[in-house]
Amino acid sequence: MVGSDRRIRIDMNCEHFQDELWALDMTELKTLQRAMKRVATLTWAQVQTDHGLNWERIVGRADFYSIRLNQQARAIVTRQGEFLRFESLHFDHDSAYGKK
Repeated sequence: MVGSDRRIRIDMNCEHFQDELWALDMTELKTLQRAMKRVATLTWAQVQTDHGLNWERIVGRADFYSIRLNQQARAIVTRQGEFLRFESLHFDHDSAYGKK
């Protein structure tokens, strides 16, 4: 298991996530880019406790978490070793939790 004091690595290779990412307009894309750059500077301990990201386990989906990227968007992520794997983007808060 990767220690919580090491910086995370970001994996954005999920096809579903990429489809959503490339569909964004330039303003949304730049906003998310800034958020992801910030996330990439954090350690696992920081990601899991950062109040801005609001790391939350998704009930009923083992090993899936929601993080806040900005005021409008959340991402569904998983942890795979040292990688934070982005699975999907959600601009509707409830959809990130499967409520809609």
